[in-house]
Amino acid sequence: LRMPIFVERQFTKHRIGVEINSISGRYVHFDGTCYYPDIWRKGSVSIKQGSLDEPVEDADKVDVLYYEAVDSAVQVYEQLLMLGVCKEPERMVLPLSLITEMICTMSLQAAFHFYRLRSSAHAQREIQWFAQHIGTLFASTFPLSWNALVKYRME
Repeated sequence: LRMPIFVERQFTKHRIGVEINSISGRYVHFDGTCYYPDIWRKGSVSIKQGSLDEPVEDADKVDVLYYEAVDSAVQVYEQLLMLGVCKEPERMVLPLSLITEMICTMSLQAAFHFYRLRSSAHAQREIQWFAQHIGTLFASTFPLSWNALVKYRME
């Protein structure tokens, strides 16, 4: 799987029945690819961790600030590499939007639990995408079992 580090953090909260091996940047050099959202959603005053389904008013200004911050962080990362800094501290400057990779195996029950929680409308939009794809993958690979889980366990 390829995803931004901030999404990986939500993904890795699911531990039971799940094995994950992800790139930490300690042994492998990151290529500097980052996630750039299509839309900047407004924050919600009443939903502690949620967002509204409406864009911010100054999206162009947000884009400029975000691109500058991400580009600067990646440039510093590359400069530290050229200066001979080892990978452990070198990676500390990278943003949470950096794309990382992981190999993940999970039981059918763990996949369903992840799908049920993270495909909810209350979950962050970026993790919902992965939940939907995992649901599609498991539904096509294990159709009878997946349909039974959906029918009898998802309420």
